[in-house]
Amino acid sequence: QLFTVVDATQALLNTHDIRANDIESVDIAIFPQALRIAKVDWPIKPAETCFSGRYCVAILLLTGKLGIQETENPDLADPRLLALADRITLQARPDYADAFPDRRPGTVTIRLKNGETISATHDIRQGDPEAPFDWAGLEGRLRNLAPGISEQKAVAIGAWCARQQHNPPQAAFMPPTPDLFH
Repeated sequence: QLFTVVDATQALLNTHDIRANDIESVDIAIFPQALRIAKVDWPIKPAETCFSGRYCVAILLLTGKLGIQETENPDLADPRLLALADRITLQARPDYADAFPDRRPGTVTIRLKNGETISATHDIRQGDPEAPFDWAGLEGRLRNLAPGISEQKAVAIGAWCARQQHNPPQAAFMPPTPDLFH
């Protein structure tokens, strides 16, 4: 439910030189239905991290990453993370409700200490059919979702996937070698 908020945050990181210490405040606006599931204000255990918009945005702004490592092995007591999270608010925007379920609007507005305000809104999740990943994005996703995978194994899996993608539609499925997904 938080993917559009995460995508909006990433877009801001991609287009602005944002440092956590320069952030005055962050306001997150999201479609109300998201908060039926993603309603954890601040996680107290790793399983809750992906249900907390404040955590997801804070860790992404602080480290530039939000992957398996950041959700399964978080340092929830990191003073830098807590200080940033204290400056983040998350609220449902009733006017975003009608877009759901076709769209899942999320807006992230960052006010910097220098007075500048930057904002991004996403309403389609990256990876949805309307916003598909390119090949580099898919390879990045593989590495993000399997952080312990060796570079050699990641390249081999990517090559196998690419072969499947480029096979003619009538071609037989080529199963992976046993060692590929061992």
